[in-house]
Amino acid sequence: MCGRFVSTTSAEDLARHFEARFDGPALGARFNVSPGSLVWTVVAEGQHQPERLLGTKRWGLVPSWAKEASVGNRMINARLETVGERPAYRRAFHSRRCLVPADGFFEWEATAGGPKQPWFFSATDGHPLAFAGLHERWVAPADPQMTPLETVTIITTDATEPVRTVHDRMPLALSAETWDRWLDPELAGNEILRAVLDANRVPQLEAWPVDRAVGNPRNEGAELITPVKPPETGATLL
Repeated sequence: MCGRFVSTTSAEDLARHFEARFDGPALGARFNVSPGSLVWTVVAEGQHQPERLLGTKRWGLVPSWAKEASVGNRMINARLETVGERPAYRRAFHSRRCLVPADGFFEWEATAGGPKQPWFFSATDGHPLAFAGLHERWVAPADPQMTPLETVTIITTDATEPVRTVHDRMPLALSAETWDRWLDPELAGNEILRAVLDANRVPQLEAWPVDRAVGNPRNEGAELITPVKPPETGATLL
């Protein structure tokens, strides 16, 4: 799963990288983004010449039919293998796909007889990652006049190296060649998924162990991605 990630690239730089129009509000640099937080998203709007928009949504998808917004707490990730089948994600998968920019993410390694060891993963080229995501708009049934809640979930897949040494799942990161097709709201999910996966080039990642303080969502700061001494019985990554 993906339960924490890093978001430090500015709105201006993200807009340039994703060739998107910034649609505010701005978010500050964060080294411990946790579920329930506002996160950057890139969506495409328009039928004939879709325009990419960089904006924000709350992490934790709330289906349009949900009775309570709290269900989003359990829907921060959607498994790639079943995303087109599960009722919570099916509609969004077919017409409300997005990208979730991130400067890296954390996964936790199980250790023998001790607490799990967090590792930080980021692209070796220094560019932001583009996680495949789904987004929804939710209006409270008890108050149709309320401002709609915009939410998002991150799609996960089987881990590749070097992540699989630490954990069996990871966010699905999409290469630039696949962004337009993934974002196109006119193409149904089941029409493009295989084409996107076949064309996708998984970014090369680097990794290092970090302090367990990242496990507390109240902790923040660059020290959370500072390398620490690897656990003696832990994974060895390059």
